[in-house]
Amino acid sequence: MGTLLLAVIPPILFLVWILRYDRTEPEPLSSVLKVFLLGGVSVFPVAFLEVSLLQLPLFSADGITGSALQSFLVIAPLEEATKLLIVILFALRSRHFTEQNDGIVYAGTASIGFALAENLFYVFEHGAVVGMARAVTSIPGHTFTGVIMGYYFGRDYFSSSAGKRFSGIAKGFLAAWFLHGVYDTFVLSGTSAALLVVPLVILNFILGVGFLKKGRALSEMQNGAIVTEATPSSPRGVGCRKLLGRTLITLSLLFWLLIVTGLLAGNIQAKYDPVDVLSGSVIITFIPLTMGIVLEVSARKAYRETRKTR
Repeated sequence: MGTLLLAVIPPILFLVWILRYDRTEPEPLSSVLKVFLLGGVSVFPVAFLEVSLLQLPLFSADGITGSALQSFLVIAPLEEATKLLIVILFALRSRHFTEQNDGIVYAGTASIGFALAENLFYVFEHGAVVGMARAVTSIPGHTFTGVIMGYYFGRDYFSSSAGKRFSGIAKGFLAAWFLHGVYDTFVLSGTSAALLVVPLVILNFILGVGFLKKGRALSEMQNGAIVTEATPSSPRGVGCRKLLGRTLITLSLLFWLLIVTGLLAGNIQAKYDPVDVLSGSVIITFIPLTMGIVLEVSARKAYRETRKTR
């Protein structure tokens, strides 16, 4: 049960997060769940295709070269194209797909459904440590590549120009393909380049939160929620800094909670050296935790200075 919760809870939390940005004209839960389930089921045909294609001699190279070929030519394009097709074939048929932000909701949901199903296989096969690492790396990666792809798709879908609609689809797919490909290249390289996953995850967070805010702004403008620009209660960007900072801190602390729990329960020692686990955990969480603290302190300082000037 603990392993199951470790595999399921992080993707669900990201889904809730995305839906909280869709409060102006929220999508029906039934439509969201349909896309979510389709994203999960799509793991099976995608995995079959990936395993088949990766048997080709072209993808037999080792190191960073081999991982780049596998990531950019097979894994990333197949997975991102599948998520996009789910939105095009199923979400667009819904009469509720009525605004630009819906692209983010459905592409993000399809990505999280895919990530959750994939996570179940990895966590049950490799154990809790892999589940903890994926909770702060792979799950956010899938989520935010979906968000970015959905933003461009939704933003341009309602254009009267067929060229612009195609351009939006292409931009979103290429952005998701590139970020996904870079992430998998580092992870699969088997070299020290895998450490570059940490700053890449932070970049994904920053980009993803930015696109979530842009999508919500488009929704508010389309639905007339923004009539006049009121005087802001806090400096521009403080809310984003607070949200991103607290998210990074929470995920880092959750990661350490799971690590400590695993060590105390004796589950980790059975497979891994505790010293290696702790040192690896420090490396994984140092940058995101530091960034989170810096962002939180910066946001609080800006808020206090604003109150002083009033």
